[in-house]
Amino acid sequence: MAGGPGVRAAAAMFLLGPAAIHFAVAPEHLRVYFPYGLFFILIGLLQVAIASAVVLRPSPRILLGGATGSLLVIAIWLVSRTAGLAISPTPGIPEPIGLPDLLATLMEWVSVVLLLVADARLDRRRPFHAIRTTIGLTPVAAISLLLTVAAIGAVGATAGH
Repeated sequence: MAGGPGVRAAAAMFLLGPAAIHFAVAPEHLRVYFPYGLFFILIGLLQVAIASAVVLRPSPRILLGGATGSLLVIAIWLVSRTAGLAISPTPGIPEPIGLPDLLATLMEWVSVVLLLVADARLDRRRPFHAIRTTIGLTPVAAISLLLTVAAIGAVGATAGH
């Protein structure tokens, strides 16, 4: 197996967390502004697909494409929170920052770093150490799960993503 399976698994966890958050906020966005809700569903589906491909069929195209996709989502979020989006129920007015979107964006940044590290390690042939990988992934899984649960728990309490 190519080098970095633990890093790829960690990257996948930090893609699945934002996907879950996007799915959690989609119903609210569908009610408020249908294109936003549809966008969140599509982004969530893409993040699940990329996370799966990162683990099951890693390649430079998948890893770098996933990092680029996460950067694009982050860029859209930054514009929506600073200048406001042109396509919006309130064009040009920045949206408030909420806990769910802040945590999703944080996780997307982490996924970018991990995907780039995974790409750098992709061609290295290293033995797979299940115990060492499991021990290393345990805190990663806990952090990813904690951030995801905190964000989804805040979805009902806040109106923003």
